[in-house]
Amino acid sequence: MRVNHNLLFAVYVASDGWDRYLGKPFRLEMEVLGATYKWAIDAELGTLTEFSDRCRWRGLFAVGSGGSFSVATYAAFLQQRRGSQGVAITPLELTAAPPLRRYAVILYSAGGNNSDVLRGYHLALEAEAESMAVVCLRPGSKLTQLASNYESFHLWAQAGPASRDGFLATNGLLAFFVLTSRLFGGDEALPTTYDALTGASSIKGPIESVVGKEHLVVLYSSSTKAAAVDLESKMSEAGLASVQLTDFRNFAHGRHNWIAKKRSQTGVVAFVADEAEDIATRTLRELRGVCDAVTIRTTADDRLASLACLPSTFELTRIAGELRNIDPGRPGVPEFGRRIYHLRSKLKPWIVGAPPPLNSIVDRKIQLFDSSLFPGVEKWKEAAKGSATDLRRAIYKAIVFDFDNTLCGPAERFGCLRPDVVTELTRLASAGLWMGIATGRGKSVRKQLQGSLNKKYWQQFIIGYYNGSDIGSLDQDDKPDAGKVESWLSKLGEMIGDDSILKGLCEVTIRKQQLTVEPTKAVSTEWLWREVLRVTSTSGHGVHVVQSTRSVDVLPLGTSKVALLEELSAKDVEADSVLCIGDLGQFPGNDFHLLTHPLSVSCDKPSSTIEGCWNLAPIGFRGVQATLYYLRKLRRTKGGMKFLLPHPR
Repeated sequence: MRVNHNLLFAVYVASDGWDRYLGKPFRLEMEVLGATYKWAIDAELGTLTEFSDRCRWRGLFAVGSGGSFSVATYAAFLQQRRGSQGVAITPLELTAAPPLRRYAVILYSAGGNNSDVLRGYHLALEAEAESMAVVCLRPGSKLTQLASNYESFHLWAQAGPASRDGFLATNGLLAFFVLTSRLFGGDEALPTTYDALTGASSIKGPIESVVGKEHLVVLYSSSTKAAAVDLESKMSEAGLASVQLTDFRNFAHGRHNWIAKKRSQTGVVAFVADEAEDIATRTLRELRGVCDAVTIRTTADDRLASLACLPSTFELTRIAGELRNIDPGRPGVPEFGRRIYHLRSKLKPWIVGAPPPLNSIVDRKIQLFDSSLFPGVEKWKEAAKGSATDLRRAIYKAIVFDFDNTLCGPAERFGCLRPDVVTELTRLASAGLWMGIATGRGKSVRKQLQGSLNKKYWQQFIIGYYNGSDIGSLDQDDKPDAGKVESWLSKLGEMIGDDSILKGLCEVTIRKQQLTVEPTKAVSTEWLWREVLRVTSTSGHGVHVVQSTRSVDVLPLGTSKVALLEELSAKDVEADSVLCIGDLGQFPGNDFHLLTHPLSVSCDKPSSTIEGCWNLAPIGFRGVQATLYYLRKLRRTKGGMKFLLPHPR
């Protein structure tokens, strides 16, 4: 017979009284775990996949409160397992984090409404972390509503099959662990069902004797730490036992004295995985006859070890609750606990799309380095204000854009431009402005623009293909010219492709005036740029090596996106009436040369110099969203357009 858990829950609450209710009976939570697991296995990851790819080679701060801290611990471990820094922190600890422009941040929240996670969201947003993601199980929560205002946030918000979770949010936690494993765990295959997951760990030892103790010492290794953190969370939050967490070797540095002094009141729970089996076995052998111990053993791959141990932590929690006649799903909350939980962190008033504060504008420049190296910050503030004034004073007759991540987001890379982008480009073109598009790509950009824009404006769009090496108007279907590749450039491409380090890790496309080097394995474009530069520096040929978010381009000296300014000059458009917009103004970004133009702005990373190329977009606006902000500040005036940027304050 199929059980209607929601109806059963309603009857349970009605019989027990709402005054005692908080959460959901733990046994009902446990009955839904199989459905939750399957849902999390099958759920579309959406934009989180891009987030995972972008932060692969960056430090990651995984943020969670309460039970979500254990999944933050799991995410941090998996990020370290991928070869990068990973740190699990609470929202409060985020206040002391280093400048986040260098890091990625992922926030976990089942409900998305508590003040702590909202505080963490605001901190990550204000600090403009390199990449930001929100994972939430309540689509209509405050957190998801706030994050949806910013395209720079990778937002994932879906409701799982558990209509309402219990006090310990067990189903939400399981879903988060599965999603995190899929995001950061690589190609390791997950068990196909929750029953299979349950079979991936086993519990041995006098369970009731151990979890019935007042105190627990929980031992773990690196791969099982997240499961240990989860057990501590459940035991503490439900008021079942006090828990001391320590790894097997840190336990040896004095923590054993707790057991020596309070052995009758203390039990040991040891999480054992393959990588620490030897030291775990020898440690537990020494505890034999000293105190009772339970072992949770898993043979799963280290990337799956904590996830595989979760069913065992749930089982220990259930038994501990039954022994104490406390339902872990609804343990009751004291009045002082309610008051503490509802204490609100003070948040600054926040207006989406508001002009960025002057301090933030300067931070975007100097946060790329140690700010102590820049004691003359007032000088930088004056430079930012001066640049904004120059941008406001000019009358523009042309705009030169980078393309990818400036006019075209990742979602539109192989389709038409977004309607709001087309609307703004059409408005400016109808006012008579010339439009330059400086891109590292070829004819795919022409086809994309032709499919997006009204044909009557095509002649006003000048395309600088392959970083300005081939220029033509949008109505020229014979552009870019494939032409004949110079022999030296072809040989250089072969050198890169055959290099002992790069071979097999990248694909080299040889074009008339450009080599495009794209990673074929999980290597960063920063690393790829460095290695390509190594090869080209010994070639004897003068070249530029520039980097985009997807590839590395090798260009002959003299080839640059700046060629579009020269093309516009031939059409009697002076440089002081051209506005340049791009995302990668910081060297070695492929917009670096273009955005050295005095009248330029960045929609993401500004240059690191004090001269020009500031990012004046609102906090949290990046890429296409920032470009749209700039374009909407352009207003028609006599002889062209004025850029009505707010004055930085």
